[in-house]
Amino acid sequence: MNKKVLVIAVVLMAVAILALPISVVSATKPLTMTLTGIYYMVGGGSMKVFDAGQSGNLIFKIKDLGCVWTGDITAGDIGTWPDPTVPPVLGGVYNGYWLVRPTGEGAFPGRFILEDVTIAGVGTGDLTLGSKQEKLWIESGTGDLSSIRGKGTQTEIAGIVVLGYTLEVQINP
Repeated sequence: MNKKVLVIAVVLMAVAILALPISVVSATKPLTMTLTGIYYMVGGGSMKVFDAGQSGNLIFKIKDLGCVWTGDITAGDIGTWPDPTVPPVLGGVYNGYWLVRPTGEGAFPGRFILEDVTIAGVGTGDLTLGSKQEKLWIESGTGDLSSIRGKGTQTEIAGIVVLGYTLEVQINP
């Protein structure tokens, strides 16, 4: 009889020990928010243009074009820009391969690599964003932004130099 009581007590203790960590863990809801603002292309880097044969298409290879982001995503500092005597502090770079048809239409895929980004209420880290035409999405983040995911749009404000952005994001705590 004592063996049965001992076996039952050991089994109950094992179940209690295994169940305790599960009951302590509580799921927290992800933070969802809309991020909006403006980003500026500020130069630097390089751009090479290639003729795509008899099609009349042009291919632009853009590498390390400096950019500054303002609004809910801040990366870099425009200071008194566009005053040419005060260079902006870059927040990141843009890299892309654009295909432009003779009509001006085309495909414009690219990637933003942003360093030392701050998102109010969330934290800091680096971000990589993908873009194509009006679409914008978050590919990855580091630091406080390591779990950020999201997608949205970008719109021209002043040609291809100043653009607005809206991103619907989710951040898992």
